[in-house]
Amino acid sequence: MRFPSLLLFLCACSLSEEEEDQLAAHLQRAQIYFDNRDYPRAQQQANLGLIIEPENPTLNHIMGRALLGMHDIQSVRNSGAFLKVAHEDMDSARTAYSLGEYHLRLAELMLKRAEHLKARAAGLPEEEAQDMEKRAARTVSNSGIELVVARELLETAVAKFPENPHALRLLANCCAHQRDKNRALVVLGDLVQIMGKSRAYKNEKLALQSLSVADERRLRKGVRADISMEIHARGLIATILMNGKDFASAELEFNQILNLDPGVNEEYYNRGLCRYRLGRLGEAASDMRTFLGRTSLEFKSKTAVRALDIVSEYEALQKTGAGPSP
Repeated sequence: MRFPSLLLFLCACSLSEEEEDQLAAHLQRAQIYFDNRDYPRAQQQANLGLIIEPENPTLNHIMGRALLGMHDIQSVRNSGAFLKVAHEDMDSARTAYSLGEYHLRLAELMLKRAEHLKARAAGLPEEEAQDMEKRAARTVSNSGIELVVARELLETAVAKFPENPHALRLLANCCAHQRDKNRALVVLGDLVQIMGKSRAYKNEKLALQSLSVADERRLRKGVRADISMEIHARGLIATILMNGKDFASAELEFNQILNLDPGVNEEYYNRGLCRYRLGRLGEAASDMRTFLGRTSLEFKSKTAVRALDIVSEYEALQKTGAGPSP
């Protein structure tokens, strides 16, 4: 009894030659727009293609990725349905990465929501505050469920492509949220090594090969992207180390970051805190002065006040002659 129904279904799903041509055109345009980060038009073309073939995995993947690229909350939420269809049909490292990113982004939105609820609870009457805190706790619990799913998908993507920097970065972020610092540090260590090798390869080509203007620009852009990724990785390593009170190792990471890009202003503050914790007040104050001279934060902000306090402490010791020299 099922065979006639299946036959009717297959006939209904078959496309005419004209529809196949239209589908191919929409897919091609959607991919071009997506590659150029024109996410609204990528969505438009993907949607037109999905009207013809709703279960097309490639179009579903492009639609989901384009929605993730929009960065607003609703777009992130909407991306999940498309990415799930793509992964169910393709089941590739690429779709596992995309679906893992969706669940990670959703978890991070939930964690931000929980922090917002906790902040609101502080100014409410006791009963309302307790209700708000319960809502925050439920939100954190739900984020944990999303992180478990994200971790499984991202581990799958990394296992298939262990040198994909984007998958490694997301997996490390996921592990950090789960407070699995050992796995996070291993993943981040791999990411730092990969970025170092990639940057060295590109710099060697720039130094030794005769390149066209376009190729040189592409390689220099790639070097900057490698540096940015390595800075992100080392920053997360340093944060984990600081949370574990390993300030000496964290300082080494901040040194590497500032060697790569002396313009990462907030890392002067973070390195200053490490040096302060290590008892090197003069160096800490020097970092804090650099930070204060560059930051756009208001001086009444918590971070700026902390930096000013360290500078003031050093200057007070200098006046009494009890402090270290600069």
